[in-house]
Amino acid sequence: EKCTLKTLHLYENKLTEEHARELAGVLRENTSIETVILNECEIDCAAAKALAVGLEGNDTLRTMNLWDNHIQDEGGRALAEALKKKNSALQTLNLWGNQIGDEGAKEFADLLRV
Repeated sequence: EKCTLKTLHLYENKLTEEHARELAGVLRENTSIETVILNECEIDCAAAKALAVGLEGNDTLRTMNLWDNHIQDEGGRALAEALKKKNSALQTLNLWGNQIGDEGAKEFADLLRV
């Protein structure tokens, strides 16, 4: 039977790049997930880039919270580029408390112009 999970909340669980790749696979295939909360999961740029792959193929996710992780410009760019490609359903993306600088912010600004 197909999973109908709507919310995945992994607050304060360390997500490595490998974990993020697994989660990305779920995001690509799951058609019911609407909210993913990954606050304080120690997500770095490599893990953010892995998550971005899952966002490229997802059109049901409405909210993604990634606050207070270790995402910098490179990870921010990957997330923004992935969202430009497909995810039209996303309404809320929270990146508070990361280290995304000017380069990453520019990619998100470009995303908002689309």
